[in-house]
Amino acid sequence: FNVQNRGAGLDLGAHYQINDKWMVSASVADLGFIRWSNDVRSYSMADTAFTFRGLNLSELVNEDENSAFDRITDSLENTFAVNEDSSSYTSFLRTRIFLQAQYQINESQNVSLLTHMSFINSRLNPAFSLAWNSQWGNILGTTVSYNAFGRSFTNIGAGVTLRLGSVQLYAVSDNIFGFTGSSYSKNRDVRGGINIVIGRKEQQSVTSIEEEN
Repeated sequence: FNVQNRGAGLDLGAHYQINDKWMVSASVADLGFIRWSNDVRSYSMADTAFTFRGLNLSELVNEDENSAFDRITDSLENTFAVNEDSSSYTSFLRTRIFLQAQYQINESQNVSLLTHMSFINSRLNPAFSLAWNSQWGNILGTTVSYNAFGRSFTNIGAGVTLRLGSVQLYAVSDNIFGFTGSSYSKNRDVRGGINIVIGRKEQQSVTSIEEEN
């Protein structure tokens, strides 16, 4: 919430309708950075090692045992000295790239293949998703997916959308079994939100007017 540490981010996306059956899309999200310059605290420690050779029993008998442990503590503090730095630095956002191909089976059902690539500390983390999407009337939409990410290949996802006029509610998870408490589950993720459409005209009404004319 510190507004003095400023940055910038950019999202780009596009989709192309090849024909009545095929559509492809691509997008880049969170392409940007943050410049940390106010209230900065960075801590670092030199590459070092410490060998613990045990305690001399005679020291524990002839001296206060706390003195022996104090010497070990002092040695650890001197060996693993922590340095504090207040210099400004720049960190990059977690940039994500999406590539998708969608095949329209009929008016209410389609299948899609999505590739998701994210960069964390300049390291590429790929993920893949194969989904079956269905629209049940004008209100309800559902999706079921198989997802591979985070070196895990047993992720079954599901999602639902509700269209209430110009408002759409949605909730989706890419691993619904991750919330069952199973020990094999490595990933747990769920997302929800609201989309509001303003000023959108139905394509059907435009076609009807043209037919009447």
